[in-house]
Formats: sequence, C-alpha cells, structure tokens
Amino acid sequence: MRIHGRTPDDRHPRASDQTGCGRHHSTVTEPPALDGLLVVDKPAGPTSHDIVAIARRALRIRKIGHLGTLDPMASGVLPLVVGRATRLATLFTGARKQYEAVIRLGLVTDSYDITGSVVGGSDADGATLPRTARPTDDEIRRTAIGFTGSHPQRPPPVSAKKVGGVRAYKLARRNAP
Repeated sequence: MRIHGRTPDDRHPRASDQTGCGRHHSTVTEPPALDGLLVVDKPAGPTSHDIVAIARRALRIRKIGHLGTLDPMASGVLPLVVGRATRLATLFTGARKQYEAVIRLGLVTDSYDITGSVVGGSDADGATLPRTARPTDDEIRRTAIGFTGSHPQRPPPVSAKKVGGVRAYKLARRNAP
C-alpha cells in the first residue's frame, strides 16, 4: 500500500538514515545547556570540591564552580555557578557572609576545631562538666564583648594557609612544626 508515494515503513525516517546506526537505535542528543546558580545544602564531610565533582557528574557539565569554600566539617549553603554563569563568580566572591556556629566552651584541641584530639581545657579527660563549672550567660556575654572588633588570629595548625610553600594541614599530618 502506498501513501503519497511512500510505503508505510517510509513515513518515518529510519534512525540509520540519521545516525548510521541500525533501525532500532535512537539518535543521541546532547543534554540542554544549563547556565545559572545552583544552591546546595552541603552536609558535613565532603569538601566544596567534592560537591562540585558530584554536581559535574549529575548534570554532565564540566563548567561548574563554587562561590567560596566551606570546611569539610562545616555544613551549610554552598552556591555553585553553572555554565556561562561562571563568568559572574567574581561578582559574588567578595560578598559578605554570615555564619552560625555551635561553640563548645572550655575545650582545647590540637587542630583548634572539633575534629582534633582534646589536649586541654575543662574537660580534657572527656568528663562532662558539672553544671556549676559551666559559664553563666552573663559570663559568656562579658567575654564575647572582648572579641568584638578586629583581632589578629593565629591560623590553626590544620589550615589551608601555606607555610614555606606547603599547606599547613599537610605539615600537621606529618607532625612537622
């Protein structure tokens, strides 16, 4: 049977006519271009670069970057720029940021953060502080006033700061001063 000069099989072009593949193969199409801002709620654990790598695999896009860095132990908002939006990254990197933290008072670790080994402080032995040893709200407020403003800060031994051209955290892992 012919319909307008074609057989029923000729009504739709074969995949082999488009791709050189066999009759039962479909054409391969590229994913649509994605450009923009992707806001990720980063969990504690992975690095900011790990999150970018996950996004690259999931979106099948190479051109992805993050606007700032969160420590691996930190959780929170990690904005990613995707595709052509990466050109706008410089507009955001100098922006003000706001952080929220849970602070454990009276504890000293070798890394200056919760991931380190306890080396001093009120409960260096791991014992729970008795209620009477904990600071009052008023004591916390008075102490916090002393931290208002700009203060020089010694970088923690486990940091990305370079010491003699080597990242401090690499030196700390080697127990180098």
